[in-house]
Amino acid sequence: MIGGVRNKLGFLIRSGTGKIPRFAATSAIGMFPQGGLIAGPIAGALDSFLIDKVFKTSGVVAFLTKTYPSLYEHT
Repeated sequence: MIGGVRNKLGFLIRSGTGKIPRFAATSAIGMFPQGGLIAGPIAGALDSFLIDKVFKTSGVVAFLTKTYPSLYEHT
């Protein structure tokens, strides 16, 4: 159950709509006048690291969730 939720969250976070708030947050951290030049890249690196380690996605699951529904669409 936890693995399924984690996979769905991982897919959502890696999607276009999930990347926008992540980018905005790390960019906002980089705009701080005192230390933002250092904190911004560190926040970006931590974001990438945590997303890759905590919200792992299976290559098979990612492939099937993106392409499988389109196989059965009637056009």
